[in-house]
Amino acid sequence: MGEHIRAALAGSGRVLSPLTMVKNIKQIGRAFRIGRQEDAHEFTRYLVEAMQAACVGGRKLAPELAATSFVSRIFGGQLRSQLLCGCCSGKASYTYDPFLDLSLEITRAASVEKALARFCAVEVLDGDNKCVRASGAGRAPR
Repeated sequence: MGEHIRAALAGSGRVLSPLTMVKNIKQIGRAFRIGRQEDAHEFTRYLVEAMQAACVGGRKLAPELAATSFVSRIFGGQLRSQLLCGCCSGKASYTYDPFLDLSLEITRAASVEKALARFCAVEVLDGDNKCVRASGAGRAPR
């Protein structure tokens, strides 16, 4: 990928072929095969993850440290999920998950901004999804 980007930035005006990436497609994703049609989103996810692994030397790093890589600073972020409990105490809990991509439903939105707004919209949990009071079955161990 680095070679391809360098050639693109050199601006020679000639057509660029990603031949090096094609020859090494299995390093991006083991399931990919030369000449076979693949999903563009899946390829992009594998490519970004492979670039992230190359940036951190293939090591498993703590999320805080991995977030400082070049790839993570460009493509990454942190997704905050907020859960407000209306049936028990009204307390809020938050979880933070790192991401390198977001899967937005763009076919049902007029713009990327609207797709992102839909992705971030409040979801009301009801029925089987709403909380169970402490005295009920299904209590989580503490």
